[in-house]
Amino acid sequence: MSTKTRKPRRGLGYSVEEIHRKSGSRYRAYVWDAVAQRKKSVPASDGSKTFEYYEQAEAAAKVLRQWIDGTYTNAGLPVQRQSRRYSFEEYAALWLTTQGGTAATRRARKYGVNTLNKTFGKRMLDELTETDFKAWDAAEQARGMSTSIRQQRIWVLRAMMQQAQKDGVRPDNPAADVWVKAHRLRPPRYLTLQELYVLLAFAPMWFWPAILLGYFVGLRAGEIAGLRWERLDLDSADPHVLVSDVMEPGRTLRTFPKGEEAKPVALPPVVVNALKVLRKWRGSVDREDFVFLNTLGKPIDSDYPNKVLTKTWKRSGLPGQRPVFHHLRHNTGNNLAEADAPAPVIMAVLRHKSLATSQKYIKDVNTRRQQAWMARAHEIAGMPNAEVLSFPAHRDWADAPKQTVAS
Repeated sequence: MSTKTRKPRRGLGYSVEEIHRKSGSRYRAYVWDAVAQRKKSVPASDGSKTFEYYEQAEAAAKVLRQWIDGTYTNAGLPVQRQSRRYSFEEYAALWLTTQGGTAATRRARKYGVNTLNKTFGKRMLDELTETDFKAWDAAEQARGMSTSIRQQRIWVLRAMMQQAQKDGVRPDNPAADVWVKAHRLRPPRYLTLQELYVLLAFAPMWFWPAILLGYFVGLRAGEIAGLRWERLDLDSADPHVLVSDVMEPGRTLRTFPKGEEAKPVALPPVVVNALKVLRKWRGSVDREDFVFLNTLGKPIDSDYPNKVLTKTWKRSGLPGQRPVFHHLRHNTGNNLAEADAPAPVIMAVLRHKSLATSQKYIKDVNTRRQQAWMARAHEIAGMPNAEVLSFPAHRDWADAPKQTVAS
């Protein structure tokens, strides 16, 4: 009787396969023997090699794995068996299969693991140290990665290293003291109109519409990289962009933006005209073509806008703090708040999930307006015709009669 073996479900050092038969499903378990360097079949209690339930196969595999990776005596001395060593990528794949949570949490955890694999994937898990993780985080910060993304990746790294310590794959957790210092009191970086005009003058011909999309519309770097012509409506009475595609760092196009909901955003006339100029400069464009292509005519990834903006800033010779592409998005919220736009409008344009995130721009503008009005009030108080009270220098205030306040 022919059988079909389904994809095995793996654990740490063992795997369970489902065998589909006409009489019903059975399960077969295997354990990796690091001493013999081969896969060992797990026997059932009745002497067969299959189990009726998955839970039985998994429990028997864990018992056998514990026995294989346990201790044995040699000439009366306890000797620790050589357990299997895992690479970072191998253990990360096993760790993902044991994690639960919502779909969004699992997806964020998977994206974090994929990014970490690019740096640590081929290295052995027990060789990684706290210095390696801190050096990687410092390189990400120097590359312009935002604090929130770094926090999310370190959260994934810390959880995985904690589980590796519990599984006995590592003696310690080297990511326990790796933290991202969030400067929450640091004011957002806003570009002045003069800085914007200088950047546009020194930016490549194909890139300056991207700067305008970030400054006036609030598109993120990944949304710029994944933008296609079919998402733009430039010729109607209400021009807008449908934010529906995001380019991942590995040049993988996601068909949903941050928040997993495609939302239209209105385009101001300056952005519409810039995109029309770019479309005319490109010549004939297909609706499925990417709007922004590199010098080789290929799609860009989400890191590319930051790289081009950095080169443009250095080429312009502007002084001060170098902005990253996400800072252009802050200008969109600030400009709307300066124009007295309500928080729901800012929330819709920037596609925030929380209204409190949009209200911070209004709070910043209100604080600046208070300071301006306070400065104006001080100017009025300092005018010659303002009444100013002066205290007599010879008065001894210690002998002054005490005033009582009527209750």
